[in-house]
Amino acid sequence: MRKFERVLFPAYVDVEPFDPCNLRCAFCFGPDFLTLGNKWRPPSVWRNLFGDLVERGVEGIVVSGGEPTLYRGREDGVQYNIATLLEAAKEHGLRTTMSTNATRPKILRLAAPYLDWIALPLDAVSPESQQRMRGFVISPDQMNALIADLRESNPDLKVKLGTVATAWNRADILELALVLADGRIAIDTWKIYQFAARRMAVARGHADSLQLMDDEMLALRSEVERTWGGRAVTFRTTWSTLDDRSGAYLFVYSSGEVVIPNLLQDAADHVVGNVFAGGSEVLDRVVPDIVRLQHDGLLRVGNNDKNYRDTYVTRSAT
Repeated sequence: MRKFERVLFPAYVDVEPFDPCNLRCAFCFGPDFLTLGNKWRPPSVWRNLFGDLVERGVEGIVVSGGEPTLYRGREDGVQYNIATLLEAAKEHGLRTTMSTNATRPKILRLAAPYLDWIALPLDAVSPESQQRMRGFVISPDQMNALIADLRESNPDLKVKLGTVATAWNRADILELALVLADGRIAIDTWKIYQFAARRMAVARGHADSLQLMDDEMLALRSEVERTWGGRAVTFRTTWSTLDDRSGAYLFVYSSGEVVIPNLLQDAADHVVGNVFAGGSEVLDRVVPDIVRLQHDGLLRVGNNDKNYRDTYVTRSAT
């Protein structure tokens, strides 16, 4: 008889309050904002959702998108931006992380006081490779200066640097590993993600050329560790394979759809329901749906908590 883990509501939830983005990353796993046209909801709507999540035992949120620093508007005659939404999450006692493309430092400074972690991207060192991957260039020194500036706003802010490993930038990652090992960017975690062919990467037609096979990802990890040799690496390094991400995420999209992505056996993302249309009762379907997906062998229970704790920690590891 197969044994199944006891299922609890995921402790960490990803929210996408805003679909559009100001970059066109080749590997993008974000929403197809060009065709969706979702109207973003004001902070009061998300504040209510945060309360519903806390009632179900959620400990933290990861805000992504789209580019969340573009989220803005007026509610009851008062202007809001992503800092307003993060402040609302903090009012509910949630741990907060924001994943951003780092193109809007002024907004990041406003958001920093309401963040426990910020996730910043760097996929290569050379301007040419960065341009090909994201269409945006930032040098290691500029990234480090940005981090220092944000820590002036919040001295306790922790930083995760995210790198998407693809067939395009595999060699660049070894160069980036040396830059990080030399301490040129003051980070707490470096996370390397195996490219997943999802959403905009598929829509833009780059999925096949970007694909990095499992054995290539494993070989890359070994090469990075050999490159470091006996260097003292002061940040945590975590590798995120496609298998690691099974069951690791529960998303609430800008439309209100509650989604469990990255299922095994190449199954389509599982839509639980729409929390904005169906109310908080939709969240009560999450655990039964996870039980069914686990029974069908489509996800591994426990990856949600492991994914967060392996990434958003402060102890050093290589």
